[in-house]
Amino acid sequence: MGQISITSSAAHAMGKILKISSRYQPGIYLQPGRYHLEVSGKSYQSKTQWKKPVHEVWLDVYSMGKYEVS
Repeated sequence: MGQISITSSAAHAMGKILKISSRYQPGIYLQPGRYHLEVSGKSYQSKTQWKKPVHEVWLDVYSMGKYEVS
């Protein structure tokens, strides 16, 4: 089993793992495989990424007011 904790440099960002039955909690243990992760926050553009659980996963969110997201 692998473990994932999603962190972000944005204050009050929320992380989640898409399409799993369990609710995401930092340090969640998952079966081997790839998982679709999302981090989002108020006034921020959401970001998603596919990752395999190992240790900590860093996903950054981009401020819609400061950056252009293509």
